[in-house]
Amino acid sequence: RQEVAKQVNVRTGKVRDVRRWPSASYKMEQEARRKTQAQAAWQAWLRAPWAWVLLDQSDASHILGGNVPELPSPAPYGLGSGLLSFQEPWWPELLRSWPSEGLVRSEHPSKDCSCSFATLRLTATGSSGAGEADSPAEWAALCALWQQAGIAARAPLVGAYRVQSRGLL
Repeated sequence: RQEVAKQVNVRTGKVRDVRRWPSASYKMEQEARRKTQAQAAWQAWLRAPWAWVLLDQSDASHILGGNVPELPSPAPYGLGSGLLSFQEPWWPELLRSWPSEGLVRSEHPSKDCSCSFATLRLTATGSSGAGEADSPAEWAALCALWQQAGIAARAPLVGAYRVQSRGLL
C-alpha cells in the first residue's frame, strides 16, 4: 500500500506530492511487481519483428508511466509493383537478398501515426528468440560488415533493423 503525502520545501514554501511506503522491502516488492507487469505488457511489441522499438526520451517517459498501447495487426507495405527488384548487379550483394514484396509496415508504440516504411528486426537468434537467424545469409553479411568496420572488437553485433522505404530508394 502506497500513501500519498505532501512535502513542503522549507526554503521556497512550494508544496509537492510525494509517495510514502510502509517499508523499504514493501517498496522494492511493489517496484519489482510493476516492472514485471510492464515487461509482460511489452512482450507483444518485443516479439513483433516489424515493430520499431527504438525509443527516445519522451517515448521512455511514456513507457515508464505504464502506458502500453495495443500492438496493431501487421499491415502490408509495398515498394511499388516492379519498381525495385534489387537484382541489378550495381546493388550491393546484401541488398540483392532483400525481398521487394510481402513486406510489413513498421509500427511504433508511442507514435500516433503509422510509419511510412517497412521494417524487419534481425538478430542472430531470429525473431522468435531461439534458434538461428531468420535470414542466415543476411545476418552473416551484416556481421562481416560489422567486422570490416572495426567495431566488432569493441562491441558484438546483437541486432539490426532492415528498413525499406520507397522514399529512401
